[in-house]
Amino acid sequence: MGKCRKIWHDKLTKDSFHELTFLEVEQCDKLLNVLPFDMVKRLEKLEGLEISECESVEEIIGLADDHGLDSNESIKLKSTTEFLFPKIRQLILHKLPNLKGLYSKVHTTDWPLLKQLEVCECSKVETFAGEYINFRETQGENQSVISVRQPLFWVTKETFPNLEELVLVRNGNMKVWHGHGADLKQYCPKLRKFDCPET
Repeated sequence: MGKCRKIWHDKLTKDSFHELTFLEVEQCDKLLNVLPFDMVKRLEKLEGLEISECESVEEIIGLADDHGLDSNESIKLKSTTEFLFPKIRQLILHKLPNLKGLYSKVHTTDWPLLKQLEVCECSKVETFAGEYINFRETQGENQSVISVRQPLFWVTKETFPNLEELVLVRNGNMKVWHGHGADLKQYCPKLRKFDCPET
């Protein structure tokens, strides 16, 4: 799999991979992203996602524009894109030296059942999390690409309601929080283990 540039076929049937519960991607050095934009909604039964030792991965979710969306779908991207991962309990991102973010346009994510999150040796991620603000209001209606350095996760109080274990190790100079100091427990009320030696 080392020379694999993409995992998914461009023309998948509507219900392809909808029963998938665990996805592990390892040592795919040519891969730029792991999930095409239109794959995310198919993975509603996914419970675990582990991505490790993929040197070229820059983002987890690829842009919709790369996957032949029609003009009506492209128009929707001018508002905030929302990604829901309803059943994921474990997310592990290890040794992704070129990872910059989850998705490069304005977005929010919800991980209602996520309990364990590890980000290790992802040195290009500058900030783990930042509070989501409405970019259409602050940067104009047509602003679809974030002009500031985005964190790995834009968060609201609904993003990680059940997160219990957060591990952030060997990530270079990554900051935990973007913007004014915030109490992590405010956004992760069930957090009981936080491992971040660099803080």
